[in-house]
Order: sequence, then structure tokens, then C-alpha cells
Amino acid sequence: MELTAEASIRGVLLARATCSPGSLALLAPQRRPLSYAGLLQQVEGVVAWLHGMGVRRDDAVAIVLPSGPKWHLHVLGCAPAPLVRR
Repeated sequence: MELTAEASIRGVLLARATCSPGSLALLAPQRRPLSYAGLLQQVEGVVAWLHGMGVRRDDAVAIVLPSGPKWHLHVLGCAPAPLVRR
């Protein structure tokens, strides 16, 4: 997978989930490992929820969660590129 300046977080996740869906993407103590396919699915769930709440690309979003897997999922979901929906 070649990364370019235009690569979005979603694009990178999609590429990894497509070519290596079962590869481990996120590991955390006392949690089941999360594959790239699972990570993409959960990140897209966060994006869908934000979109449903009316959040758009240039909106500010605060994430108030303890550091851990859920925090990372929400940070990835808040990356600007995925919030562009038509």
C-alpha cells in the first residue's frame, strides 16, 4: 500500500481492511484484539453516529473518554475526511 499526501485515515483503513481484513489493527490489555476489518466497521459506526447528530467536516468535536481503545476509535472517526457525506 503506497501512501500519498492525499491519503485519508479512512482510505488507509479501507485499504488495509481490503487486503488484510484479519490482520490485527488494535491491541489493548483485557480487550479482544481488533482486526482492520473490525476497526473500519467500528470507525464507520462512529462516523455514522456523528453524521446522524449533524456533525459535519468543519465542526469541532470534543472527545471526553479515558485513554484506551474507545478513545482511539472516536479519534479516528472524527478525522475530517470521513465526515464528508452527501
